[in-house]
Parts: sequence; C-alpha cells; structure tokens
Amino acid sequence: APHVFVARRQACHLTPVGKDRSFGRPLVLACAESMAIAVGNVSGADSEDLAIACRQPDGAGQVSWIYWQQPGGYSDMKRTALRTLFACDVALADLRGAGCADVAICQNNDRKSFSVESLVYRGGGNGPGGEPARLTSHDAQRVLIARPAGGAAPSVVLINRVSRNMLGNIESAVYFGGPRGYSPERRRLLPAW
Repeated sequence: APHVFVARRQACHLTPVGKDRSFGRPLVLACAESMAIAVGNVSGADSEDLAIACRQPDGAGQVSWIYWQQPGGYSDMKRTALRTLFACDVALADLRGAGCADVAICQNNDRKSFSVESLVYRGGGNGPGGEPARLTSHDAQRVLIARPAGGAAPSVVLINRVSRNMLGNIESAVYFGGPRGYSPERRRLLPAW
C-alpha cells in the first residue's frame, strides 16, 4: 500500500493509505527532525530499504538513517546511522552498477558556510561502505537522480540555492584593473554585510 511520509520533530510517521483513501495506523520511526525519505534496494538483497534524511542531533553533529527491511517490516532496532549535517533531501540509485542502491544526501550548510559537501554513501549488504563520496554543493535543497537516455550511468543532480559564507565574516574584495591586469596588491577589502 502507498504511504504518506509525515515529518515530526521527534519521529517520522509512515501512514498507509487504503484503496478507499482511508488512512491506516502509522508506522512510527524514531528519527528526529526528518526532512525527506527515499525507498530502494540499498542492501542489494531485493529489499525495500528506507533512507531518511534527518537533522537528528548526535554528539557534536547530526545523523540520518537507513532502515533495513525485515520480514516483519521496519524497526528502530535494525537501522544504520549515516553522518550528515543539515541534511535536506535523499535519493537512492545504483550509481555504480553494483546491484544495490547508493545513498545520495544533500546538505545545505555547516553553520559557517553554504558552500559545503553533499554526500554519496555506497550501498551494500553490510551497510554503507567506507567514507562517502563528497560532492561540492552550495546550500543544496534537493538531490535528484538523472537517468540519461542511451543506457548511460545515472547522475546525481544537486539543486543549489546560494553559496559561500553565511556569517558575514569574510570580506568582499574589489580588484582594480590596470595596464598589468588585476593583482591582489591592487585591491580594496569591504565588509561583506
């Protein structure tokens, strides 16, 4: 049955929708500050695993989650944390042709700058493998998977909004031109804000 994703502060709810458009009892997953969800075969075992982009506090950082499909459904006891920071969106696709979905998560800031890295975790039977691939992004709000025609490998598309500093503590610079072109020695620094 299709489900409606309901993001709440302390948990997310997956509410089933019946053929008569009635709502069933929701599955409640303990992932705080969830932002987005994607379904795919992350384990490579023909499963429908859930990847949930979250801003759930964890020590000095935040985490998002993969919930592994089990015979009885999904459980907070069978999930894997992914290190993220200000995650906004998640998309799943087999980007490497490995038979399992990789997890792409866009992040929009690091508390200092909007120019940060979004992440791609490799999927696999033992959970996400190793360090994620890091993709430069600028206040990325959405991540999509483009599937080009002609059988080419899928591509990660990040929808960026703004870039650079968010605190105003990096000065702007005006470079004055001249017969020898532009030079750092001939510039004037201005407050950014």
